[in-house]
Amino acid sequence: MNTGSEGRGGKSRQEGKGTKTHREIKILIVNYGAGNLRSVANAFGLLQVNTEIVNISDLSEDVINKFDAIVLPGVGNFDVLAEAIKGKEEIFRNLKKQFLGICLGLQILLCRSEEAENVGGLRIISGGNIKFRNLKVPHIGWNKIRVLKAHPVLSGLDNNFFYFVHSYYANPKTNDCVFASCNYCIDFPAIIVKDNFIATQFHPEKSGKSGIKFLKNFIKWVKKHNFYYKNGFKRI
Repeated sequence: MNTGSEGRGGKSRQEGKGTKTHREIKILIVNYGAGNLRSVANAFGLLQVNTEIVNISDLSEDVINKFDAIVLPGVGNFDVLAEAIKGKEEIFRNLKKQFLGICLGLQILLCRSEEAENVGGLRIISGGNIKFRNLKVPHIGWNKIRVLKAHPVLSGLDNNFFYFVHSYYANPKTNDCVFASCNYCIDFPAIIVKDNFIATQFHPEKSGKSGIKFLKNFIKWVKKHNFYYKNGFKRI
């Protein structure tokens, strides 16, 4: 297990009896050999949230159970991440903890990608990833998202700008999982949600105040989930 940076900070106010403070929340950041691991850890650190970077080879249910949530940052090629998660697919598919996928960490939740048609994704969400057609790629820079469906993590984020870097985008079989969209001559999913999985095509760790707001909302969601789970409720 590779222990990485930990977000440090002062104590934060406890929001409710039996609810962990930000300082007591601990996030597992998956290291598969690529990704903005330090940037993600530093962003959580600004919220006084502890993080630990864990190598994908060390990932197991026992390891995950020591954390409150799991984050899969992703940059680079689809086939690299698909190869890295081989043998770990069921761990992700059976995950009960809150999950945040970033960029390629969103795309891997689907079944396949035009970027690497000989490998498959996690198949948590039906559909694939396709390349932008007749547009300059990558789609890079700041762009606005449009919130389509209410969700605690998306509170206060409609029409906010986030930082994108990608040439492929999610094309799910149905739009049930698409909770926010972005436009780059065509509309594409900016945020997808399914049960305890939420994933962004943009990079919250590079998105300034909007990104920090998103991560803050994510932590609140994690805390609420943990509180309800601890007290025997199935859903929040």
